[in-house]
Amino acid sequence: MCICGGSTSPTACQGAAGDTMELFPASFKGLALIALMLASCSAGGSSAPAPMSAPQGQPAPAAARRALSDDPALDIFVQSLTHNQALDVGDPASALAPATTLAGIGAPEDTPCEAEGLICDRRQAALLFAAATLAQPTAQAAVTSLQLEAPLTLADVTPQVAPSQPLSAREQAVVALFERNTNSVVNIFDVTLGGGPRQTALVDAPEGNGTGFILDTSGHIVTNYHVLQSVLGRLPPRPASGTRAQAAKVALVTVLLGPGNDTQTFDGYLIGMDRAKDLCVLQIRPPQDVLRRLRPASLGTSADLRVGQAVNALGNPFGFDHTLTTGVISGLGREINSQLGGVIAGAIQTDAAINPGNSGGPLLDMAGRVIGVNTAIFTNSGTSAGLGFAIGVDTVRRVVPQLIASGRFVRASLGIQVANGAVARTLKVPRGAMVQSVAPGGAGERAGLLPPRRSFGGVLPGDVVTAVDRTVVAKPGDLANALEMYDVGDAVSLTVLRSAGESAQQELKLQAKLQADSA
Repeated sequence: MCICGGSTSPTACQGAAGDTMELFPASFKGLALIALMLASCSAGGSSAPAPMSAPQGQPAPAAARRALSDDPALDIFVQSLTHNQALDVGDPASALAPATTLAGIGAPEDTPCEAEGLICDRRQAALLFAAATLAQPTAQAAVTSLQLEAPLTLADVTPQVAPSQPLSAREQAVVALFERNTNSVVNIFDVTLGGGPRQTALVDAPEGNGTGFILDTSGHIVTNYHVLQSVLGRLPPRPASGTRAQAAKVALVTVLLGPGNDTQTFDGYLIGMDRAKDLCVLQIRPPQDVLRRLRPASLGTSADLRVGQAVNALGNPFGFDHTLTTGVISGLGREINSQLGGVIAGAIQTDAAINPGNSGGPLLDMAGRVIGVNTAIFTNSGTSAGLGFAIGVDTVRRVVPQLIASGRFVRASLGIQVANGAVARTLKVPRGAMVQSVAPGGAGERAGLLPPRRSFGGVLPGDVVTAVDRTVVAKPGDLANALEMYDVGDAVSLTVLRSAGESAQQELKLQAKLQADSA
């Protein structure tokens, strides 16, 4: 017998060529699907799927029974199953046999199946048969999905590794820069504080832990003065005739000599220092074969830098050695207060992360050249806030050779003392650097600079320097910064405003030959 939209005619489903037509129309399929859903719910109305197995004697859900009894077509369908009447459904042996077997068709109504304890209610069997009919080509898969899944294996839940992608040109450039320059960077530890390499992952950077970079194959190392401030502040004044052999051991210097973790630690001896510039030069004295393996850093210039230019900081923040951070130049010509209380002019501002332990390390351009020495950060937390500062490498070029040659940096000077801002305001000097005193026989006196002096109308302000060559001097600190660009013996042109009584002033051009600073 064939069921086709409620008809029980043996020929109702036959086409012209005897082919089997669609078993159920769309509306019948929808109703069968609803019945199947209802049967999966518990009698209490829960929407959670009920298992297909149950204790012996348990009847099929009442909701499914009601759904089956409300429709004549379904009732005919159930009756045909109950009396084991044949259904013309194409190939029931292959498509529907699993469903009928699982439902226990052929056993007395509501008799528990002997196999696996499945309920054999004829109405439930009808629902299973309807589910198989809704998707005859995948009937086997539909029935299988009702069975319990096999336990997952470790392989089933292990994520697959996504294929790696080629590095971008930018990434390749940064990787190459790090690999070329990391061996030029060293760890520095203050010997008086028991500093040493990081021992645990959570340890804070100890005081006296910093960074430096190799200057040459003679073993000279450049770093910040404040990295070794504790030990350097305890040293007696260095005699003028001191030699390198008499230099004090002030640090332990760890050098990366090859790929991987090929490091060696050497004593670091003080060669020279300049507190005002926060710079210090050490020297290690390893065997000659080690000296030949040293990788000196390449020095660039800080004169042609531009805001927005990409930069890279190398160092040992919090003791994590050979750390690379990247960023851009955020500002140029900054004046910063060093940790030693002085003012450092011409500093480079960057957003590359600089943290405690980075001090003394190199700031590199994308060509791998040193353009600055990482020195300070502006922060309220003690860690990087995106405001890092580096001493320009042009300052390093001027200071470091003198530190190596004589142990100290000799500044070019005019031999004058400049009034501070309060004194200048008292004498109604709005801008420039006012001369407060002149050293007898010094460069300023020879150039004709005058300090404050008395006149018939009261006290006349001292000469006010407003420019050195073409560099404008707007405030007292600008004069010292301008002179930093010159060496002892250089001739400079000074633009000076001189008070001529009352409110009269005249502008003068004076020539001066710079002398060594006696301080």
